[in-house]
Amino acid sequence: RLVERLRGLRRRIPAADLAFVSFSVDPETDTPAVLADYRRARGIADADAWTFVTGPADEVLDVVRKGFLTAVERSG
Repeated sequence: RLVERLRGLRRRIPAADLAFVSFSVDPETDTPAVLADYRRARGIADADAWTFVTGPADEVLDVVRKGFLTAVERSG
């Protein structure tokens, strides 16, 4: 749902004026290849200024905790 809403926003605001960055909080599953497939499957083009990223689990959790001030813990 969120991706569809952001795609609607992209249609109204040009990529030159607004860039999106989406990151996975599940880097073990969402590898760069998986994220690239996800992006293509949803018709998100390079020109859309929308980047999908991931990274080491500990670093991703650190960004969520410190950057977004959100409590989160790894399960399992």
